[in-house]
Amino acid sequence: MVMLHVCAVLDPRCDQGHFGPQFMTFHRLVLLKYELALLAVDSSIEAMPYWNMAFDAVGGKYYQDPAKSIFTDKYIGSYQGTGKNQSVVDGLFAYWPIAEYTRERFGNISSMSTQKTRHGTMVNRCIQEEWFKPKQAGCSLLRNHDDCTPFVAREPKDRTGQSNGGLHPLIPMHAPHGMGGTFELVYTEADFEACADPERVATWMDWQNCVELSAVRCAPKDSWHRTLVAQVLPALLAKLRVKVNEASDADVLKQMIYYLDQIQTAPDWQKNCSESPMLVGYYNILKQRKSSLRGNTTSARDVSQHLRGFVNFFHSQAHFKMGRDMLDVATSPNDAAAFAGYHADIDRNNMHWMRQSQLQHKNWTFPAAESTDSGGDSPYGASGPYSTYDKVTCWASADGHAPWSSGTLYNDVVNAGFPFFNLFHCADDVSCDGGDNGYTHAEVLYWTAPERAPYTYDTLEHSYC
Repeated sequence: MVMLHVCAVLDPRCDQGHFGPQFMTFHRLVLLKYELALLAVDSSIEAMPYWNMAFDAVGGKYYQDPAKSIFTDKYIGSYQGTGKNQSVVDGLFAYWPIAEYTRERFGNISSMSTQKTRHGTMVNRCIQEEWFKPKQAGCSLLRNHDDCTPFVAREPKDRTGQSNGGLHPLIPMHAPHGMGGTFELVYTEADFEACADPERVATWMDWQNCVELSAVRCAPKDSWHRTLVAQVLPALLAKLRVKVNEASDADVLKQMIYYLDQIQTAPDWQKNCSESPMLVGYYNILKQRKSSLRGNTTSARDVSQHLRGFVNFFHSQAHFKMGRDMLDVATSPNDAAAFAGYHADIDRNNMHWMRQSQLQHKNWTFPAAESTDSGGDSPYGASGPYSTYDKVTCWASADGHAPWSSGTLYNDVVNAGFPFFNLFHCADDVSCDGGDNGYTHAEVLYWTAPERAPYTYDTLEHSYC
């Protein structure tokens, strides 16, 4: 399971599992494979559980509840590891070991180097070419970061996580008080509902930019900035336009105007909170947009690009804030329960969106070709098109644009370096085994459409009754 994720992240074409349209289709297959593996061991559990992060985030109904919080000895252990090097030593996954990398188990002489297909055997390029090898000399653990702690570790104050290492150009390199001024998880049920609402999230990429970090905002601690900008700046500008007798007066005014103007035009994250931004996703404020356009000839779509609501971002937040193993983009499934439960909740959000949007006839608007239409003005955030993430971690063309990674569009194979097979059951006269090359994004969307998916969520059961 870890190597499937590793292969997607380390694909030489660029990340095949994150920050683009492929994020959900790839993780949906990983989760389904997780679930089938669990059921093969114990079918009585009936389904893999999801973790409703909103319940355990700040203000959630289970937040720091000694009996019901997920971060207790009853469930997945402490949010901050309490063992040596922040290793997790309590909970159901106490002392959960990190596998040791050997070529016999994970390399090109392992059984994973090939897979059976409908017409024979195929080579898994990622394993055969050994895209992954342990990063730290002298440490053979299955990790893609500089850490040799033998057990799963969590460290919310991991500076590399809170600063995010320059992944997003608007994120300061250091956030000494944590993202948004806190190391705690910040997410609500209202955030969940906003991204699942097709009235506010119109396309697949709109959904992606809602659940992923797409902007940076931070409300000033007080309103004095706003007052100065709204009331003082116009007065100063008016005064400067009239004749000023002393040059010193004019210079002071110019400096004040420059400062106030910077406040007015700077991105929100710079307005008095540059050390503690909160990363957010965005959605279109459709209801306000519709009412504001009555009698106006401007197209609704054009106006909507400038009317956005913001939510605390869903995906990546727990990865960044929990630190250590969850932070490792490639090998984050090492923190098995947290990873699977977290991503299952994000999958639940997408399934709600799919169920309500009813966009089957448009292939759920999953991109079939590179496009600059992402449902709003740039910047698009870390997701596509022209992904900030890809430009930082993979390439940047001469004109500053990087196309979506090959392998991430509608008819491409999901994680082609280590593809997926045989995860769906269907009639004998229908092919649903992945064919010769593995499932495509198109096939994932077809076989996991809400009316056809082999699983559902308790919050969607009413749709089928």
